[in-house]
Amino acid sequence: VFVKKTADGSLEAVFPPTSLCEELTVFNYPEGTFPTIEGIARTPLIRPDGSIFCIPGGYDPRTKTIYAPPAGFELPPVPEQPTDEQIAEAKQRILELIQDFQFESTSDRDNFIAFLLTPLVRHLIDVVPLVIVDSPVAGAGKGLLTDLVAIVATGEVAAAIPPPASGKSEWPKLIFSLLDSGRSLIIFDNLRDTLNSAALEAALTKPYFRSRILGRSEERVVKNSATWAVTGTNVSLSSDAVRRSYLVRVDPKVAQPYLRRNFTHPDLVEYCKQQRGNLLAALLILIRGWYAAGRPAPDTITIGTFTRWRALVGGVLGHAGFDQFLKNQRMFFGQADKENEEWESFLLQIYKHWGGEAWRVSDLVQLIEGRQIPELPHEIAAVFGTTTTHAQAKANPLFAVKIGHILRTRLKRRFGSSEVFIDKSGTDTRQKVALYQIKFSKPNL
Repeated sequence: VFVKKTADGSLEAVFPPTSLCEELTVFNYPEGTFPTIEGIARTPLIRPDGSIFCIPGGYDPRTKTIYAPPAGFELPPVPEQPTDEQIAEAKQRILELIQDFQFESTSDRDNFIAFLLTPLVRHLIDVVPLVIVDSPVAGAGKGLLTDLVAIVATGEVAAAIPPPASGKSEWPKLIFSLLDSGRSLIIFDNLRDTLNSAALEAALTKPYFRSRILGRSEERVVKNSATWAVTGTNVSLSSDAVRRSYLVRVDPKVAQPYLRRNFTHPDLVEYCKQQRGNLLAALLILIRGWYAAGRPAPDTITIGTFTRWRALVGGVLGHAGFDQFLKNQRMFFGQADKENEEWESFLLQIYKHWGGEAWRVSDLVQLIEGRQIPELPHEIAAVFGTTTTHAQAKANPLFAVKIGHILRTRLKRRFGSSEVFIDKSGTDTRQKVALYQIKFSKPNL
């Protein structure tokens, strides 16, 4: 069935172009046997068994994909059984590309190589996590790093997309539009707000994305075949976003890194374009080496539901000697999880007032309205006033009801290095309301 997109975003069945029909009849496919096409790839296709399909303009029935490299692209030979020397040479070629970037740790560097690998194996994996390309200062090279990934994956730099404000309705529409257009690499550039989008969090953990068509009650489902990235300066994320992400952080340790000179490759974008064939061959050698070795399991932590991504990408990296993949994950969780930080501070402030004694929601409301807690988590501040300091905020008559609901959703959830949490502590028999208590998983030192 051939379709076209109408002005309201819906799809309408149409007759195919005559020229296309004439070309297809040459192949003389029997009725009902025309092959399914799931995508068009700009990189050689890695099959589930690890073999590589790299015939330009050819159709691979195993992956149901057409390989269409840019004009003039040539891929150097990739051995089926790479030797240790060939793997070492491939590693060196990849490291030479990024040698001028000042990654905060070896783990950040290895995570970036995972980012490079992901678009090549994306069709073999159901879902992949979001990569956070972060730095403490502007001009550190975050955008350039994403450009390198885009060039290796597609031959060109990717268009950077400004992220909508967190929690806004634009997120579902934007994500649906990007996936519907067939984007294989989606980069949200220069995040300024805390990343908190239920739509993005859902897209990261599902192979399909559902959204309502603009102006209609009808819904459509699109396939999620994208590799996702966000760039920003000292990025902060919601707890749910952190669990779906991994970190690549660069730290030049200077105030104005964009003034730096004496790079190995002054025009790294052009160099990467010229070397794309060699870089792809190097990555494919690492992948073939892992398959030839029997696909050994990686020695690293698992994040969320991304077990297939970790097994494949982590396995390739581990076999090649990049042994710090995801080793910065615990640190990343602690630093980027703004929600976790806010709630730890909030509960510790309550503990300073009442220690381990039981209290009611109404007691906490009086404490907050009396301005005895200087800072609130965003969820509570939003129903109390307009700012987390709430110095000018007016009391909300429904505040007690709303804060009670918010507290119940956080019961027994640990926050921060103190492992502080809120728990129920029985019932006030006179007022028939729940009592709460601040507790710690570890001794309070």
